[in-house]
Amino acid sequence: MQKIRRLLYQWVSDINFWWAIILVSAVLIVYYPVFYAGYLLNFDDNSHLVFNALSTSGNWRTALNIFLTPDNANKTYVPLTMLTFFYENMFVGFHPWISHGINLALHLAVCGVAVLFGRELGLTRFVIYAGVFLFAIHPVHVEAVAWVTARKDLLYSLFYLAALISYLRYVKDGKAKDYIFALIAAGLSVLSKPMALSLPLVLFLLDWYRGRPFTWKLVWEKITFFCVVEPIAMVTYVMNARVSVFSWSYSPLLWVWSAVFYIQKFVFPSILVPLYGITTPVSLNSPEYLRSCLVLVCILLIFWRFRRNKIIVFSIFFYYLSLFFLFRTDIYDLTFVADRFMYLASLGFCFCFGIAVEYFYCRRGQLLVRWMLFLLILLLMILSVAQVRIWKNTYSLWGHNVKIRGSQYVLNQYGESLLVDRYFDDNREDFTSDLGVSLGANSAALQRVYSRTLRQKVDIVRKVKALKFFRRALEKDPELQSTTTVTILMNTGTIYADFKQYARALALLNKAMQITSFSPVDLASVYYNRGVVHDLMGEKNLAIGDFSRVIELMGGGSFTAYFNRATLFFEQQRFDAAWQDILVVMQTQPLSFPAYELAISIANAKGDNELVQKIVKLKDFYMKFERKR
Repeated sequence: MQKIRRLLYQWVSDINFWWAIILVSAVLIVYYPVFYAGYLLNFDDNSHLVFNALSTSGNWRTALNIFLTPDNANKTYVPLTMLTFFYENMFVGFHPWISHGINLALHLAVCGVAVLFGRELGLTRFVIYAGVFLFAIHPVHVEAVAWVTARKDLLYSLFYLAALISYLRYVKDGKAKDYIFALIAAGLSVLSKPMALSLPLVLFLLDWYRGRPFTWKLVWEKITFFCVVEPIAMVTYVMNARVSVFSWSYSPLLWVWSAVFYIQKFVFPSILVPLYGITTPVSLNSPEYLRSCLVLVCILLIFWRFRRNKIIVFSIFFYYLSLFFLFRTDIYDLTFVADRFMYLASLGFCFCFGIAVEYFYCRRGQLLVRWMLFLLILLLMILSVAQVRIWKNTYSLWGHNVKIRGSQYVLNQYGESLLVDRYFDDNREDFTSDLGVSLGANSAALQRVYSRTLRQKVDIVRKVKALKFFRRALEKDPELQSTTTVTILMNTGTIYADFKQYARALALLNKAMQITSFSPVDLASVYYNRGVVHDLMGEKNLAIGDFSRVIELMGGGSFTAYFNRATLFFEQQRFDAAWQDILVVMQTQPLSFPAYELAISIANAKGDNELVQKIVKLKDFYMKFERKR
């Protein structure tokens, strides 16, 4: 008992213990709003985990399929990340607060491993603590922590740092076990996210940092890492392969802009959004690109001024080696740049911050430095809390983004968020305040609106407000060529269908079908929405035709189309055809209980009591299974 007391006393009296308590407390203060946040269903949380077959279907035996099947929903090979979603769903089911709690725990784990990494680099305790504290609360890291889909950034960073720590220990002691552990951690890192492809290059940087002379032995040590990391990362590269376009008129400026973008956001994290825009035209006449060139010149001057300071040189090279493959020379996708890419790459700069604080603390007035440090930390924590609140749901996220950058995609995403019922309850005051907004000059329409209940009024105002944003989004593409335009036309058509303006809804959906630049999946979505409109109009045969087209395009993978077509067949008393469709739904989606209800109705209509009993037993079995889960 006395030994236990002495051990507890040693822990409590240890500065490491109190620093850990302060760090965890600060992180919880900053990120506590995530426990009240939801999934971002129109920003990859749906395709990554909530509706992804890799994470929601199967059992213990099918977990291996995750490593054999790339995630086609996002064209990435991140099996270890998908495995965490798989087991999370299997053990506890998908609950937003649990998913966010796991991300937060991973962030704390990364902070702990960052402390060990700083020790292996030989930094002082003061520098490590100050640097990791900045890393833990910095606003630019909120996206990686508060967005469930960004778990891959946390996982890859955790194993990435573990690999670097083990390699530094191998360099120090020459033990084979440390080299093997570094190799395993590198493999786990790239299985979490392909960004780990930079790890072998960073190992060369660690050799320089340790003062190892460049020999063939160093090269052979890295070849094994290249053989492990690069083929796995290549899977994602092949899935996203395209021909890069280079132009001397703008590509160098784009490269410079993207190369310094993250540093600018790290130093001035006042405006952070999920999707950033590119200022056009790309020219030195633009203040944004001129400023980027000046920032790059400043970085080069800092490098030259402190070229003998190993940690500063290491931090600059660690940043560029970690992200060099993300510095773009052309514009081709939405995520040209993103805050989450800076998560691991900023660690070196955080350590540089620790060095600067230690320098001024030791050589200047300690009281002044303490107050300045306290105010800086307080400001960053306030910015981080505000940023975390922005990631509460898609309504708050896109509402913030649309104020900063009203691109076509952002306008559409915000319009979609206005139509989600659960966000009405979270933002009741915002929605009800819009009741006073005029819906137009049609007084009869206004009278119809205000004669309804409050909830009905708000629902109409939400749809009208969403319609305004969809129209603004369509104005961004007057030629109607982008794939986002297809989604906008479908969303607009859905609203008109809700307002029973079926002719306008069909006109928009038919216009969407004329766009040739989108995939069969998008075309299937258009057909599905048109089928719903035809069903609402009472055009049952046309609706059946549209749902049949969906099934042809999706290769039998559209379960909702099967279900809707089965319902229409049942209404037309085509019971055999209805049974064939509902059987597909029950076989592929055994937890779809409305399908069992329809199947029972079909069996009753056919007069097959034995079949009814079988369906009832099957339904009861899966209901018990669902309750146990």
